[in-house]
Amino acid sequence: MALGSITTRQAETVAAETRELVNDRDVATLAVTALSAAGGVIVAQTITDTVMEQLDMSADPTNLKEYGVSVSVKALTAVAFGIAATSFGGLGLVAAGFMAIGSLASAGADLIEGLLTQAPLGDDNPLASGNYARMGNTQATVVETTSNGSASGTDNVEFRETAEEEVTFR
Repeated sequence: MALGSITTRQAETVAAETRELVNDRDVATLAVTALSAAGGVIVAQTITDTVMEQLDMSADPTNLKEYGVSVSVKALTAVAFGIAATSFGGLGLVAAGFMAIGSLASAGADLIEGLLTQAPLGDDNPLASGNYARMGNTQATVVETTSNGSASGTDNVEFRETAEEEVTFR
């Protein structure tokens, strides 16, 4: 699939018109657009926090269910702004339209965060656990020995930082 077929004609038109606003240095329109989109993010987050609280869920999602609710509420907020935009003209249309885009962007950010930190990687996911692999040439080697150095007793596991690989089985 070519990347060009992913976008729609309407999305390309909005992007081209935004580029023209930047090229024309239409500061007033850019300010209204940016503030409206930012307002959409803020309103969507505020509504989502309230809904999550009413459902006895964390406002900062920690599992797939909470991310699902957060994404759904923000997407519904975007739909509401989109419907409202159809009732307005002029500045109201622009503000409501870009607030819908801001709300949708916020939902998308939560969706991506939820997928990266919760599914399908689960507990092994370094983003979810907060454990990150070390970078560079350093390796950790596991060396198994017995507590008294012989074949009997409780096994201890030592981690040694070496530049070469070492594996010992007894």
